[in-house]
Amino acid sequence: MTLGPARVLQGSELIPPRPTITAARLNKVTFDFNGLTTAQAITMKAIDNVTSLFVFGNVSLDEYGKSNPWAILDAPPLGQQFDCVSQTEIVLVEILQAGVDAGMSFAYPTAEGNAAPAGDATDQKKEDALPGQPNRLIWYLADGLEINQQANEGFLFFNTGGIATEARTVVPKAGPYFPLDYTQGMTLFKKAPPDVGQLAFSVMYSTLKLINQQTVTPPRGGKQWWVGPLDHGPVDFPIN
Repeated sequence: MTLGPARVLQGSELIPPRPTITAARLNKVTFDFNGLTTAQAITMKAIDNVTSLFVFGNVSLDEYGKSNPWAILDAPPLGQQFDCVSQTEIVLVEILQAGVDAGMSFAYPTAEGNAAPAGDATDQKKEDALPGQPNRLIWYLADGLEINQQANEGFLFFNTGGIATEARTVVPKAGPYFPLDYTQGMTLFKKAPPDVGQLAFSVMYSTLKLINQQTVTPPRGGKQWWVGPLDHGPVDFPIN
């Protein structure tokens, strides 16, 4: 069954559109989500399906040669090491086809409180360490390896009455996360009603916290960090 009319990924400045609805794909989601009656249940089933097919790695859909997530679902390359953004997008197109009112965005590391894609420039780029070579604020996975620097964390969100109300991540499989309104010293980030920016802040905070709750974490593991020509070290998240 589906929750309502099939939806398509309209796309944004961050994600390309995926407009195709086909009878075969409607049949797939009807079969996959048979008996499920909530957006949350359908989404968790889709996340379980996708993460059982693929492992976490650093391969994007474009790098794999099939930019349309449905092309991956039609003939899944079992065990492929897709990155978190690709796996999140694969889940998204499937739940949209099932009628779930959902979207996808990104959470960014932040020193000042705006973790949304259009965060303060001071959050995303520190003053040049060398001419023309800016530093970048990134975060590290649990292993703390420099080759695994992360620019952002992709997440799904549900819409209720046109408002983004709840978020979940696919890799790691975590959530639900709800809006956090961090307003200390800021006016840009504070918005009412809750928006995707407040969910992005919640996702970034929760993802770092999840990593740091692990028993053994290397020095950079689960930390925000200024990187560039010179290493400026860790940056605390605005809340603990």
